[in-house]
Amino acid sequence: MTKKGQIPKAVRTALHTRSDHCCEICGKWGNNAHHRKNRSQGGKDVLSNLMLLCGSGTTGCHGYVTEHPAEGRDKGWCVWSHQKPAEVPVLYRGQLVSLGDDGHVYVLPSNTRKVRGNNGASLL
Repeated sequence: MTKKGQIPKAVRTALHTRSDHCCEICGKWGNNAHHRKNRSQGGKDVLSNLMLLCGSGTTGCHGYVTEHPAEGRDKGWCVWSHQKPAEVPVLYRGQLVSLGDDGHVYVLPSNTRKVRGNNGASLL
């Protein structure tokens, strides 16, 4: 049984399997699940909405995403409350991908919308 506010064990296991236990931004050891769409905004505990990141909400990549929400949205690490995470491309270890609820990472074709940084420069 899952306590309120905890990601179900099967989903957490699938998240660690997908990421090979490494941060899905930088590739270092990952230890913290990040919701791309916050639970408070209706975000679910599904793989398209979750990323395994290093650090906590104040350190490592997880802290960086928390402290830089505009950049996080530009790179797909965070999504607006009206967006569906499965439909928003994400910069994943340097590649533009789609995260599937099936645990797969789908590399997107090069003609897919580019993720852009805060300064408007293309990141890919």
